[in-house]
Amino acid sequence: MLIFCPIFLANQINFNNIITCIQGFIIFSLFSSLTYIVNDTMDLHSDRIDKLKKKRPLSAFKLDINIIKFLIPILIFFIVFLLSFFSYENNLIFILLGYFFLTISYTFLLKNLFMVDIIALSIFYFLRIYFGSEITDTEISKNLIYFSFPFFIFLASVKRNIEIDNFDNQEINVNLVSKKRLYSEKNKKLLNFIMIFTFVVSQFYIVNFIFSDSITIYYKNQIIPFILIFIFIFWCIRIIYLTLLKKINLDPIEFAIKDKISITVGILMILLFSFNLI
Repeated sequence: MLIFCPIFLANQINFNNIITCIQGFIIFSLFSSLTYIVNDTMDLHSDRIDKLKKKRPLSAFKLDINIIKFLIPILIFFIVFLLSFFSYENNLIFILLGYFFLTISYTFLLKNLFMVDIIALSIFYFLRIYFGSEITDTEISKNLIYFSFPFFIFLASVKRNIEIDNFDNQEINVNLVSKKRLYSEKNKKLLNFIMIFTFVVSQFYIVNFIFSDSITIYYKNQIIPFILIFIFIFWCIRIIYLTLLKKINLDPIEFAIKDKISITVGILMILLFSFNLI
């Protein structure tokens, strides 16, 4: 979805851009799979005693670790093959390499640094948007950049909040890994503050975009962006509300693709974007 964001928000939706974004989606999915393989391999021990992470293929013994030796070169081959279709004027390779080294740094260092891990997660999300921008030669507006970082920090803080609740509810002996935990119940107030603060800051830049002159360039019907923002703010507030009530036991993104209200919100927003093209 993030790779498609630049063409949707800039109203540059056409057949060529959609096909290009689909190719970019496949490339980035394959590439991020490489990084997830490294991360999951390093975290096998802790993942296997985690309530949710133990269901991952490696942790659940559904995937033999020896298969990875053959899987990695296959993934690399398809990534290079797909990248060969694009001009080297794009920064695609540099974005992917930057993502890779940042992910490796996250696996071995950054995820063990308090609050730094949340910032790193927000950069991971933003690099997907940047990749979508470069692959379609679509300029990213300043308001989108300013919105992205606080919003992704918002999502990351929601994620950490949920992890604290899930960890504390586990009925297992976690003494061996408790010392490695970066966040605990004592950090909840700080995470709640960051969650709400970054949500407010991110929405400020969306509102700023709506009242800017560029809105007339991207949207034929001026009412559509207002409706879109109203729906989006409703979804965010609902996520905050459910998080504070400890009603979410999944990663916020995974929750969104399984939650009926979130799916309805997504469909409504897509329909509104589509209506703007008519």
